[in-house]
Amino acid sequence: MLIYITFAYQFLTPVAMAEKTRYLDEELEEFRQIIMAKLDKARRDYDVLKASITHEDNNDTMDTSPTFKVLEEGATTLSKEEAGRLAQRQLKFIQHLQAALVRIENKTYGIC
Repeated sequence: MLIYITFAYQFLTPVAMAEKTRYLDEELEEFRQIIMAKLDKARRDYDVLKASITHEDNNDTMDTSPTFKVLEEGATTLSKEEAGRLAQRQLKFIQHLQAALVRIENKTYGIC
């Protein structure tokens, strides 16, 4: 892989490397709308995951009643851990989307 990268850079001229083009304002607006839609959905998904971990929507006695069902407790714990990992992943995705919105506002989105 390193050989390929070195080989590819041999054909780039200094003008091509220095030339940075940006998206047009209309294109940036289109990207902003797409990212905003994804951000709204990601926030809703995150809220659902967070609620499933903290039992915000439950009105039962699941957490307070004594139980001796070891296998069910293990499955419940596993499902909470999985929901926690998914929530962390979703939060990271939300942060990346917010960073993309900042780059769109700065008109640097898509410039490497």
